[in-house]
Amino acid sequence: MGDTSFALELLSEMEVSGKRQMELAVRQALSGNLSGMAAAAHALKGAAGIIGAEPLREITAQLENAGMGNDSSRVDSLLQDLQSEMAQCLKQIHQLRTVLR
Repeated sequence: MGDTSFALELLSEMEVSGKRQMELAVRQALSGNLSGMAAAAHALKGAAGIIGAEPLREITAQLENAGMGNDSSRVDSLLQDLQSEMAQCLKQIHQLRTVLR
């Protein structure tokens, strides 16, 4: 789009709300609330899609599907993948912010 300030706003929003949604997904999963986990994963999936974070979007889609299907067998592995990929995404956001400024 060519609007650097808009891009920076999207990245900042992902840093705050993305991390919050990831933490919510983890808490919901640990409490056994897979539908709550799926809802948090769905929100994060949308945010990841908006900024083009495809690996993160794919993991959250899988996590959402597991939660909606009440399939707890993959949740632990997916949560680990989610936390790892979110950390990578946040690192890349920091790097992008430096380049865009």
